[in-house]
Amino acid sequence: KTDQWKKLWEKAWYNRYEYYEGEMRYLYEAGNWTGVVNMMADMGKDAKRLGAHAFYMTAMAYLKLENYAAALNYFSLALSKSKKESLYYAARGDCYLQMKNYAKALDDYTQAIGLSPEIPAYYLQYIRALMGVKKSDAAYETALAMSQLFPADNEVLFVFAEVAYQNKLYLQALTHINQLINTSPDDSAYLHLRALCYTKTAMITQALKDYDKLLQKYPRQPVYWFERGWLYYQINEKQKACNDWQQSARLGSPKASQLLWENCGQ
Repeated sequence: KTDQWKKLWEKAWYNRYEYYEGEMRYLYEAGNWTGVVNMMADMGKDAKRLGAHAFYMTAMAYLKLENYAAALNYFSLALSKSKKESLYYAARGDCYLQMKNYAKALDDYTQAIGLSPEIPAYYLQYIRALMGVKKSDAAYETALAMSQLFPADNEVLFVFAEVAYQNKLYLQALTHINQLINTSPDDSAYLHLRALCYTKTAMITQALKDYDKLLQKYPRQPVYWFERGWLYYQINEKQKACNDWQQSARLGSPKASQLLWENCGQ
């Protein structure tokens, strides 16, 4: 019996490709993006025998590492092995969206929705791609329909608020953003969009309060310093504007450096 158990223990239950896919999945779930990429590289020419999901995980790892060209290549390899997987189309669409190639992102999200029309996240990215290709009316109509279908979904409401803002419907955007802030008062994306809406509607005091809160929690975000500086400049608080632009420039904002040179003598 001891020999039988030894033989059973030593038996190769997995082939090489199954082993690599299992290890890649472990590294992927642990967020070890470089490890995933290295394991794919170790396979060399034999990688073509791996399953579609191994290519998808490699693509996602490259996406996390911001190597978009490599990510696109592996997403396409995954799709060459599994043309009916909506997740792969949506993920490649996300990559195109990061690259600001909105037309190709729109194509991929359309494919993903066609394959899995029940997944709300695909529609949200589809809306963002529509905004990217300047189809703001279509984006608004889709976002409005989504907000009515999923009135309690915070991500849906936020996307609708974004689209309303882009369509210059600032008060409508504010209504949804305030609803979101009631549930998540410290969310930076919500606060920032509300500050932008307040700015567009000349509610300067309210906008400044939101920027103050953002900068207390996120003092290394140059865009917040830049935008608050612009608000101060609009209400003739020139010294405060220059101070904020100086902070923004120190954090790497070229636009702030330009305004400092033009308006503050720095």
